[in-house]
Amino acid sequence: MDAGRTAARQFAGGEAVAGLRAEHGFSALVSVHSGNASSTLLFDTGASPDGLAVNAERLGIDVGGLQGVVLSHGHFDHAGGFDGLARLRGRSGLPLTVHPAVWTRRRVELPADQGLEMPTLSRGALEREGFEVFERRQPSLLAGGTLITGEVDPVTEFEHGMPQAHQAWDGNGWRHDPAVIDDQALVINVRGRGLVIITGCGHAGVVNIVRHAMRPAERSTRRLRGRLTEPSAVFTTNLTENLGAAGPHLDAHTTAALTNVSAPQHGATPTAASAPHRPCSSKPRPT
Repeated sequence: MDAGRTAARQFAGGEAVAGLRAEHGFSALVSVHSGNASSTLLFDTGASPDGLAVNAERLGIDVGGLQGVVLSHGHFDHAGGFDGLARLRGRSGLPLTVHPAVWTRRRVELPADQGLEMPTLSRGALEREGFEVFERRQPSLLAGGTLITGEVDPVTEFEHGMPQAHQAWDGNGWRHDPAVIDDQALVINVRGRGLVIITGCGHAGVVNIVRHAMRPAERSTRRLRGRLTEPSAVFTTNLTENLGAAGPHLDAHTTAALTNVSAPQHGATPTAASAPHRPCSSKPRPT
């Protein structure tokens, strides 16, 4: 039976389209092509242990071709699918790039001094499943010239992060965790277009992320893709053309800042060569 099909006796031919698993969370397969070369990364793994694997099988995706995994941050709805991924790949030493704070215990505070603690990643468990963990706080150059931002500097005055109910364990007690400092994004320099930025949730703030991503390349940002929850919106937008359509989901400060950074920066030279860490070997160049 072909990928994406399942047995269904009520239909002539005895099969039907299987459909995809839909759940809260995020995972993206990112392929970058440069000349005759290509590379494929997995950015986040979704929420459930098997959702990613089920969808990969139904789409006919061979995860054996992955050259690495990147986590945008440690929230469980981005890091839940490693079990299924390991089942499909076996123990293969797949590189996994994370921020050092990705192992932070976190919870959502509830009324009456209660809290809903989120599942916390275990480095030891991931390594036992065959993942080769790289902790990087600074920008890192990944397979195919894709840049991961590392920790994003907070430079805006209007992106305040997570609400009071979002807390982290500091070793002595729970404290407000507005920043989610492990939040990071992917940056790809597309020839003739500029920088493409892929976020997970964008907890660091979409303008903070864009400005941080532009520093190594000093280029215009043409496109954002991802699941943005800070500010709370989910959208894919060409910054120059579609900010008006995205406006209802963004406050005036964010819209104005994104419009400003989308203006082309003439005379700049695109480069990601300043990234100091290279867990996957690649040559930086526009794709």
